[in-house]
Amino acid sequence: MYDVHQRPIYDLFFASNNPLGHVKMKEAMWKVDRSGTYSFSDGTDPNQVVLFRADPAAALGPMLCAYFGNREVDVREVFRFTDGETAYLEQHARKALLALEDASADASERIQVRPLKRDGTPRRPRTFPAGTLVRFLTSRRTP
Repeated sequence: MYDVHQRPIYDLFFASNNPLGHVKMKEAMWKVDRSGTYSFSDGTDPNQVVLFRADPAAALGPMLCAYFGNREVDVREVFRFTDGETAYLEQHARKALLALEDASADASERIQVRPLKRDGTPRRPRTFPAGTLVRFLTSRRTP
């Protein structure tokens, strides 16, 4: 947290052994700071319009491709990675997956989604329910 002169007032530290607590804290932080930098300044004018906002999906998509490489995974694994290993939320991962599925996406960072979920039921287009299988079409992978 920063004062009106942009000097740090204090830092917030959160600790939990519960993954849901971790996600809830990240959700609260995203409500305060939509940029994803997890900072809040008392010096900002609440009546001022913000001209530019970072698109979390644009930053997360390449991270997902790099991490999952050329593998097929259940979308729940993508959400677990997003919640536990990134600053982003499941809602950002869903938007990133949607962008990666788009035919106009960069060919080095795309996904293919199976039409049937693991249980054999059809997946509604442009959705990522549990059991959806996603193949990342990239050879880049981080350890």
